[in-house]
Amino acid sequence: MTMTVGELFIALVIISLALVASNALRLRIGWLRRLFLPSSVIAGLVLLLMGPDVIGRLLPTFFEESPGLFPTYVQESWSALPGLLINVVFAALFIGKTIPGIRTIWLRAGP
Repeated sequence: MTMTVGELFIALVIISLALVASNALRLRIGWLRRLFLPSSVIAGLVLLLMGPDVIGRLLPTFFEESPGLFPTYVQESWSALPGLLINVVFAALFIGKTIPGIRTIWLRAGP
């Protein structure tokens, strides 16, 4: 099933709102700050609780074709994101590091 740009936009807006809400939760709740939990982990836990595995099993669904609080197209777009966003993580690893010269690279990697 192909997604439209609007459906992908809605899925990304939901993630963005979850990150903003988790940041507000982290600032308001002291024990979350003391645990040093990042806002992204808190948002992931909140979205996991709202998904088909927790709320979807306990409450009746809002969407006929999808369990949980989110429609199927949102869950499908989220399932594609980890494979794409890991590239951002690895691309940012060497920000601020100086790249050694070719000779140094050859001497270190050659053996």
